[in-house]
Amino acid sequence: ELNITEKAAKQLKDMLQEQEQSDKKFRIVMTVSAEGDRDLTLLWMAAENDSHLKVDGFDFIMDQKLAESMVSLTIDYKDSFLWKGFQVDYRSEYSGFC
Repeated sequence: ELNITEKAAKQLKDMLQEQEQSDKKFRIVMTVSAEGDRDLTLLWMAAENDSHLKVDGFDFIMDQKLAESMVSLTIDYKDSFLWKGFQVDYRSEYSGFC
């Protein structure tokens, strides 16, 4: 399940308007830092064997393995003194296992 908060949807919409690319898809790439922080990267290009999802009028593509292990993924946008950008809350079928 992929969810987008209202703030994130507004930012995604603004990005598409700025790029004049309303037909583009967002590729979800997730990396985890040594501290355990998850970072969401939105790219334009697709790769072979990607999963395609349409949520709230946006087209997303992601790696097949990420999509298969995903239980839920929520994209949010934060704009505060300490942080500005997209944030992700990701739950996989492997969450909680070491």
